[in-house]
Amino acid sequence: KPPFYYFSRTTVILYRFFTSLNKDNYDLQGQSLSEKFQVMVNVLNDYAFNGNGGVTTLDKRSFNLYQEGQNQIINFLYSTGHLNITWKYKYFQKEFIHERQFTDVRNLSIFEQQRLSEILIKEMDTKIQNHKRLVLKHAPQPQIPIHQLRIVAVRQDMESKLRDLLMKTLKDAQQLPELMHGVVVMQAAGNFSKNLKDNYPEVRQEMEELNEEFLDETEFNEMVDEVTTSVLGEFIEFPLK
Repeated sequence: KPPFYYFSRTTVILYRFFTSLNKDNYDLQGQSLSEKFQVMVNVLNDYAFNGNGGVTTLDKRSFNLYQEGQNQIINFLYSTGHLNITWKYKYFQKEFIHERQFTDVRNLSIFEQQRLSEILIKEMDTKIQNHKRLVLKHAPQPQIPIHQLRIVAVRQDMESKLRDLLMKTLKDAQQLPELMHGVVVMQAAGNFSKNLKDNYPEVRQEMEELNEEFLDETEFNEMVDEVTTSVLGEFIEFPLK
């Protein structure tokens, strides 16, 4: 084919590319990228960080959703009308990356953003569980049995979630009189503890599906009480006996 053919084809491709970029700029006039996809940001933030994550803008077309001290980070990249999400997750210092592209997302409704978020979360939830199994399967022989390692991981997860909950509760309670702060925090911790104990059958079933030994209900409840007291002590100074 003559050189002119290739030149013309390249010109058309470049024209379409830069036209799409200009449309991106138009999309983002008067709003940031995180504002354009606010519903998705909120849904993923609630799932990954219990609503405590924050947006860090990298440039006009990209930002990270992240919470300091957590084991995952979500990157949003918008280009030529497509949204690319890169989700990095660590478990016992072993990281995996899930990438997903959603095409033609210039004019998503609230419900469409909600639906795409749910698709992504469903995919990620499956991949997280598979990743955990793989990491534990190939972990070097620990000095403690593998089922005890799992118990340690469950306890750490409890502590992290309760700590995040109490921080958010305390932040939301700032408009209340200071004397009420401790009451509100203790109530939130109590509800958290009760919900965990009520969910013991589901936790036990998950362990059985992994063919792992686990605590009986009494031992589990004792661990919940220990975690609740320990984390609550970071927020409330208990009187000495």
